[in-house]
Parts: sequence; C-alpha cells; structure tokens
Amino acid sequence: MMKKHFIFLTSQSHSNLGLFEDLKKVDDVDIVIVKQRNVNGILSKVKRVHTSWSINKHISLPLRKKWYEPLNITLKLGFENIIIIVDIALKGIDVDHLNNLFSHDDVKGVLVMINSYDAASVGMLEIKKDISAVKWDRVMTFDPMDAKKYHWEYMGGCYYSLHDRDSIIRKYGEPVKCDAYFTGGIKGEREELTMSVFEKLYKGGVDTRFNLMLSGTRRLEKKRYDDVINYFSGGWIPYEKVLNDVLGANVIIEILQNGQFGPSLRYYEAVCYNKKLITNNPYAVTLPFYNPNFIKIIQTVDDIDIEWVKSADNVDFRYDGSFSPVRLIERLR
Repeated sequence: MMKKHFIFLTSQSHSNLGLFEDLKKVDDVDIVIVKQRNVNGILSKVKRVHTSWSINKHISLPLRKKWYEPLNITLKLGFENIIIIVDIALKGIDVDHLNNLFSHDDVKGVLVMINSYDAASVGMLEIKKDISAVKWDRVMTFDPMDAKKYHWEYMGGCYYSLHDRDSIIRKYGEPVKCDAYFTGGIKGEREELTMSVFEKLYKGGVDTRFNLMLSGTRRLEKKRYDDVINYFSGGWIPYEKVLNDVLGANVIIEILQNGQFGPSLRYYEAVCYNKKLITNNPYAVTLPFYNPNFIKIIQTVDDIDIEWVKSADNVDFRYDGSFSPVRLIERLR
C-alpha cells in the first residue's frame, strides 16, 4: 500500500485559535495557512470594498481570491498526497487549481467542515458555491445533522488541541473568578436568547462576565446593560485571553446560531478544562463526555437553575485527548 502524505490547509483565523496545533507534532503532516496579502494605503480600501460581504451577497465580484497569498503546496512523489482543507480556508483558494490537483492519481481531496453548512455565518455563505464546485474525494463534518442531510461523513469533534493551562496563566495572569461566562458575536438570530439569558442570570444575583462582539451598523445602536456587559468590535479577543476567562468561570454558556447542531468551542472548553456548561444545543446529549450533572440543555431561560449556576461542584469529564486533530489524521490513514 502506498504511503500517505498529508497536506493540511487551514485559515489564518483557525490558526490563531490554535485548533490544529497538535498536528505540528505529526511527522507526515505539512500545515499550510491560507493567508490574506498584506496591503496598505489605497489598496487596503480597495480590498475592503472588493471583499465586503454586504456587496458580494448581492453581486459576486470576481478575483476576490487575488487578495490571498499564493498556495505553497509541495506534493511528494511516490506517496498518496491527501490534501485536507478546513472549510473557511476555501475563501482564499482557487477552485480550478484545486480540481486540477485532485485530478492527479496520487492526490486526494478532503473537505473538513467545522462550521455548520446551513448556519447563517458570513464565512459559510461566502464559500457555499465553492464547496459544490470542487470534486472532493471525501467530505467530513462535525455537525450530525449535516452528515445526515448531505450524506457526508460524520467525523465527531476531532479538531481541538488542548492548550497549556500554565502558559495561559503566565501570559494573562491568574484567572478572575466568575459564576457564568459568555463570549461571542451578537447576531440577530441569537441576540434575543443571549440577552434573555444574561438578564435571568444578572437579576438572579449571578456574577456574570459577558463579552459581546458587535459589527456593522449594530455598533451604532443602543446597547443594553452596557454598564455590566463588555461590548467590543474591530476583531475577536485573543483566544488565549478567552481561555484565561474560561479558567476562572464556574459555568460556560453556549448559544448556537440557527442552523447549527454541532458544538461550538464552548463545549470543548467545558470538557477540556472541567467547567459546567449551559447550552441550547439539544444534540448535546449525543456528544462524547455528556454528563447531565455538568451540562444543562435549555430551550428558554426558564430552564436555567440559578442555584446550579452558583454552586461550586467538583467537575471532572475525564477528558482523554480524543478531540485532538491527530485522531482525524489517524482516521484518514
């Protein structure tokens, strides 16, 4: 049997999260980060307009992928080259180039979906046309409903690299304690539930820490509870800072957007760092490490038990490293 050589393509944003950090330890895996070109002055303004989703959702402007650096993919002769692309990285990859690569007998193309196909995120909306235009050998997804609906391969949650707790604390200091922690974008379809959860906790005397990212015109609108909620814009909080906050939390809150049934990073954080979790994901009961003592599923805010949120329980999910992307590579072997 021909030996396999893995070429793993991920976006800059996923690289910043350190999701696939474990793959750096695997000898036969090359990691390629799909990066945007650095431009300044007038070109940066042209780029912003050319790549704007508010424009491209109405009329798809050509040549947007030219704002990305050329791909640096090295195929190995005498090997079966497995090119793995993590969904959002498609934004910067030419479809014709991919199909040309995948047409070679010694090259296979694998799409790894760690975002839900039917979610309303801009990133997914931007790449849907490309997903269907590429001739994939395998499509793997973290979302159980997408696997059933589109006849894709369900891969579970093998795309999260555990971060070192001590290095996080050295960088950001001793975590500040709180009862309930939430961080995420404030989007139309989940804003009502997010704010209702906050109100229930806040009025119940829970020590809350909510970080809500605003974008577009939403930044100019009136902000509720802006004296106790941290509203921010202009880019995400560094992920290790988020993890520092997670380490100080008693309960993590996960609120999925409409159309998503796979877990967000909040679920992995709860399991990996032994934190209680409140989630609106009904499929959480099917996930590995689900424990009803530590994970509470809500449909409305009435399902939240304030005393459970405040209680300091001995949480231990007995995490065994099975979320590591190394497991994904083992599966593809």
